[in-house]
Amino acid sequence: MPSWRVCRQLSHVLLLLFWSSAVSAQEFTGFWKEQCEQAFGLQIMPAGEGLYSVSFCGPGGCFEPDTYRPNTPIVGDDNYQVISDSHIRVLGHDGWSDYYKCDTDTHPELRYRDCDDRAEGWMADGGKRGCAG
Repeated sequence: MPSWRVCRQLSHVLLLLFWSSAVSAQEFTGFWKEQCEQAFGLQIMPAGEGLYSVSFCGPGGCFEPDTYRPNTPIVGDDNYQVISDSHIRVLGHDGWSDYYKCDTDTHPELRYRDCDDRAEGWMADGGKRGCAG
């Protein structure tokens, strides 16, 4: 008959396996921003073989995949911390930044809050859109 220590160790292993599979099943595809009102952020898309492309997108469009940041599994990468399904932390030159999943669409329309002659709306894929009210 197994001792209580063996049962306890086995329960810890099972809990760890369950937690690991739950974390690895997270879906990061979408558009992530520090604040959802911003007209720029990170486009995260599948890159194959369990990796994600993480590209910065702004008024001029998005970086090509694997150029802004290397493709990554996110989970297990020391440059990322997964806080929840909708909150990750990304390590940059200035330290950690919090990003929130603002859209599941990887090509949302990016608009500045105050549109004028200098700031036009842009699509995340680089397509130009006029500013709308």
